[in-house]
Amino acid sequence: MFASKRKYIFTAVIIMMVMILSSCSLERREDDTPPTAPLLTVTSVSNEMVVLAWSESYDENGVSEYRLYKNGELIAKQKSTVYQDRDVVPGEEYEYYVVAFDKAGNRSSRSVRQNVKIEDPGSSVAVGPDPQITETPPNPANSSGINLQKISRSTVKLYALDDYFNIISMGSGTIVSSNGYILTNFHCVGENGRLYNSDGYVAIALTDDIKKNIQPQYIAQYRSGVESLDLAVVKIIADLNWNQLNPADLNLVPAKLADSDLVELGDEISILGYPGVGGETITYTAGRVSGFIDEDNDSVIDWIKTDAVVNHGNSGGTA
Repeated sequence: MFASKRKYIFTAVIIMMVMILSSCSLERREDDTPPTAPLLTVTSVSNEMVVLAWSESYDENGVSEYRLYKNGELIAKQKSTVYQDRDVVPGEEYEYYVVAFDKAGNRSSRSVRQNVKIEDPGSSVAVGPDPQITETPPNPANSSGINLQKISRSTVKLYALDDYFNIISMGSGTIVSSNGYILTNFHCVGENGRLYNSDGYVAIALTDDIKKNIQPQYIAQYRSGVESLDLAVVKIIADLNWNQLNPADLNLVPAKLADSDLVELGDEISILGYPGVGGETITYTAGRVSGFIDEDNDSVIDWIKTDAVVNHGNSGGTA
């Protein structure tokens, strides 16, 4: 009887130990959530140096370091979000990306890749006699009466983000207010009744120079939209490190809105945006209004057809 009782006590002790160990294992549950992906930008390029910067990643337990890669090889491990790469050769091209690691060793997704070409100041191009120009070619901006330089500054590149701040697609947008409101297509920010980023965040790049590749500069947030009309409005709220800002201080150039009901068949149409191919710099195409579509037969025009070249990435851009 005594031996049997000892056996039960021993069994109970084992069960208690198992329960305690299980409890401890639950309390010490491993962190398996990666940090958000940083947004990498190229801030300056010379024949001696490339300066890169990226946004701070978010992680509940903190980010321990960032790792910067160049042509697939690790070149830096650091906590800061700025790096100067002085190991560059004129005439060469480099591809950079950065990833973040948290304190548990979880790795974020790769940032968007940035390709940089180092100009060779010593290169020369043979130039022959100036060609004889007998006729001045037509200027599309003059013929249409549109100031393309100004309207280009009203056009932005939009980067759709997921909940981990990975860039999942890119499109365009049109600044409609000096207070930072941007009109775009709904499919640039979401689909099937939901936003790609649960909080409606997207990254925005302004067109400051039509001849230079642009980089993400600001965070904007979804404000309103109608998916059935494929329209959405976002507003610039912060820089890439989540420092709050006043969009009125950015000297934005809003587009002048017009009445689409006044558009007629055969009218000239100019399109500005950032297409999927060649969309590192702003792209201009032109054509004519080639027709109209009344999708739901309610005598209200839903779509305007054009023979101008429009590609993926132009969505949300200026026309």
